[in-house]
Amino acid sequence: GFAVGRIAAVAPQAGAFHPIYALGSAGAAEALEALDPSGLDAVVLLGTGMPSLGTILARPRLGRAPVLSCMLALAWRACLAAERREPDPTGLLEWISGADWSPRYHARMG
Repeated sequence: GFAVGRIAAVAPQAGAFHPIYALGSAGAAEALEALDPSGLDAVVLLGTGMPSLGTILARPRLGRAPVLSCMLALAWRACLAAERREPDPTGLLEWISGADWSPRYHARMG
């Protein structure tokens, strides 16, 4: 029931073991900024090797569309499981904002 509205590709780095693992968060941010947000319900950054958390902290929404990634979803669900809580859409939107995890991210990533 989902429709892909737009696609923005991240330029791969030549000579890398696998292109997705050579990407930096700047590449994800550039691809995100290249998207026109009009009419989008959500933006999904795909690629488990792509560092997307810093990009999402810097830009949790593109227009009105929340920005998600597979790594963000994995971290959210892992924290819920550890706390024995059930997921809900409101909780995910709060998680995207970074309020719960941005201090830990900045302490580790700088």
